[in-house]
Amino acid sequence: MSAYAFLEEKSKKINTIKDILGILNWDASTMMPTGAASLRGEQSSMLNLMIQQIIKDSGFAEALENASSQNLTPEQKANLNELKRYYIHQNAIEDNLLKEYTELTNETDMVWREARPQNNFKMLLPNLKKIFDLARQMGEAKAEKLGCTPYEALVDEFDPGSNCKKIDLIFNDLETFLPDFLQKVLHKQENETKPIALEGPFPIERQKELGLKIMDFLGFDKNFGRLDISTHPFCGGSTNDVRITTRYDENDFVSALYGVIHETGHALYEQGLPDAWSAQLAGQARGMGLHESQSLFYEKQIGRNPHFVSFLAPHLKQIFEGKGPAWDVDNLIQLNRQVQPSFIRVEADEVTYPLHIIMRYKIEKGLIDGTYNIADLPDIWDNFMVKYLGIKPDSLSNGCLQDIHWPVGLIGYFPSYTMGSLIAAQLFASLRDQNANVEKEIEQGQFKPTLEWLRKNIHEKASFLSQDEILIKATKQPLSANAFKTHLQKRYLNA
Repeated sequence: MSAYAFLEEKSKKINTIKDILGILNWDASTMMPTGAASLRGEQSSMLNLMIQQIIKDSGFAEALENASSQNLTPEQKANLNELKRYYIHQNAIEDNLLKEYTELTNETDMVWREARPQNNFKMLLPNLKKIFDLARQMGEAKAEKLGCTPYEALVDEFDPGSNCKKIDLIFNDLETFLPDFLQKVLHKQENETKPIALEGPFPIERQKELGLKIMDFLGFDKNFGRLDISTHPFCGGSTNDVRITTRYDENDFVSALYGVIHETGHALYEQGLPDAWSAQLAGQARGMGLHESQSLFYEKQIGRNPHFVSFLAPHLKQIFEGKGPAWDVDNLIQLNRQVQPSFIRVEADEVTYPLHIIMRYKIEKGLIDGTYNIADLPDIWDNFMVKYLGIKPDSLSNGCLQDIHWPVGLIGYFPSYTMGSLIAAQLFASLRDQNANVEKEIEQGQFKPTLEWLRKNIHEKASFLSQDEILIKATKQPLSANAFKTHLQKRYLNA
């Protein structure tokens, strides 16, 4: 067996284990009883250690070196590069550290589910402190191999090639632009007739019916996925077994609906990855920045688009038996355009959302590099909220306890959301340039042309190219905040 063939076989085993972990994580958030957290932590830890054993096999490093001299196709070379990167990340971590971290984050997931509704930060603090301590250790171990800072090493695991220089350049641009822009939008709204609020209740079963119907329209294949309920909306599972979750509120169907649209964007990316490479690392999604771009493309660029709202309106009326001017298209469009600083990130509008992410980025970076103390998190959080959005959370559940990311160890993930927003805006601008009828198609419920464009330009590229290379091929330019700022101007000031 050649060195590269040996690595392909190992990659297949790694991806099989990762798929199982994906399903276990979904199960933990939707169906698993709280008392099973410890056992699930042991199970996940064992699977992660199995991956470690494959990576640290005495022949793996040698095969990586020998395969480089083989006559490989461009796709195989890309796969080899992904294996080398994965090897660096995995080999840098001692088995006992990985075991402790995996079991701790599984346990803390369950602690967070109790602490959040109780507004009890002290309940979560001991575990959260350990998570950041262990994450710092892992970041330091990886940083030595990757030649970057410990925090950048954590970011690189989610977004290959990203670093604080790139992030800061874009975030500083947004931090300069957004506060003044926000005030202009709020001033414009004050001088407009207020939209009519939709009055519930909106039965959960009908909300689920609506979500499933929209998933069908967007192109989600239910033969390879499903929709469920969890505390925090997410998309998990594996490429051919994609699990979407959302949460419902009988007084507000909008949050669940757009949560479903967001997660469907993730799912469509997974379902569009090349089948022939599904067992290889290069056949996986190209980092979480691009992944979030797909969810935000559907949620914001399409879902909040007035043409989509026009398509959506009759479905809303039918399912919720809506009557009166509140359900008219113009009113629904105006409701969708409302901007208001708010506590909860996942319910934030497009204008204020990046500020939620920038503060989380600064906080988690500061917690890793020692600038901040985890015990002070509630105050640090509130201070950033006041600085960026002019509001102070009325509870810890609406403040530093709202996100699941840190309790489950996703430290370094948050920047991906805003990078995804920028990529989504840049992609939609490029799509509109190439297809002048795209918004008419959206209004008519014809989403297949858009999905085919994304399949060709994003999904089928998998990890054969870097994020920068994929974006330049699709939009003819590197990532910047320009398309996003133009999008905001058009939708919220010039409409």
